[in-house]
Amino acid sequence: MAEILNLSTSTVSKSLLGHSDIGESTKNRVLELAKKMNYQPNLFGKGLRTQKTMSIGVIIPDITIHYSALILKGIIESAKGSGYRVIISESGHHHEDEKDAMNTLINSNVDGILLSIARESSTIDHILDASNFIPIVLFDKVSTKIPLTKIIDDDEFGADTAVQHLIDCGRTRIVLIREKCKTSNSENRYRGYARALTRAGIAIDEKFVRECDSMSIEDGYSVMEALLAEKVEFDGVFGATDNVAIGAIQAMKKNGINIPKDVSVIGFSNSKNSTIIEPNLSTMEQPGYNIGKYAVKYLLEEISEDSDISTNRTIELKTKLIIRDSSSL
Repeated sequence: MAEILNLSTSTVSKSLLGHSDIGESTKNRVLELAKKMNYQPNLFGKGLRTQKTMSIGVIIPDITIHYSALILKGIIESAKGSGYRVIISESGHHHEDEKDAMNTLINSNVDGILLSIARESSTIDHILDASNFIPIVLFDKVSTKIPLTKIIDDDEFGADTAVQHLIDCGRTRIVLIREKCKTSNSENRYRGYARALTRAGIAIDEKFVRECDSMSIEDGYSVMEALLAEKVEFDGVFGATDNVAIGAIQAMKKNGINIPKDVSVIGFSNSKNSTIIEPNLSTMEQPGYNIGKYAVKYLLEEISEDSDISTNRTIELKTKLIIRDSSSL
């Protein structure tokens, strides 16, 4: 309806609710179209609902990766334990697919939405609009510009811990392979990397900071091949995901570099792949299951009609250092 009338979702919802800050002509346009389309009032937010549907929606960028699977397991088990069913959508990191998924879930009359923001989301207006009339909790990939509850891991502290481990291994020329798109995760892990180096008195050298698009094994391999072709001298690698660290290891092994004798490597996630690669990858374990569990906990609090808890808060869960052969001397 919002798209047909060229109005924001919040304007449509406020018109249906009769808010005084919406002009009469706009209200009449919305109500007239609602009547023509045979819309039922309970589709337009918790303020108009007579009963809960006992369902929540989840929008996640990529359900195939190990970390996403852990989060979804936490969401599903926690929701089931509270009597809720879960409807899962995948955005594929695309802005329009995220918007479509959100509209579909809202029109399915879910009681609330858990959202991990797509990498390619160019604006946050659709999230802000929807949050005016349905509870939304952000998890994993979030935006500090959105005044909603956010459930995340301690990316900055985790990256700091990872790089400090490499420094403790005697490494001083440490490569960071990060995401090109400046997501909150990417920025926080860069800050942790920089903080550890600064604390150790090591200058931040941008030739060691490399970026890639999808943070895949193939991306990590390509970045490392480029570093070696440029003859950059380094003795440590911090991959902002396990996959890019694994790709870097594969490229170094192909080029006769001994790990960890020549170069120490650490990733971020503790994915299944981290124990398959040889040598096994040191990494930061993320609390995926607990992020899912806490996301449901706080969403259900906000769905509760008698809840007066602020929705602008950040819950940060701890990561854990896992030392394996790729960094142990």
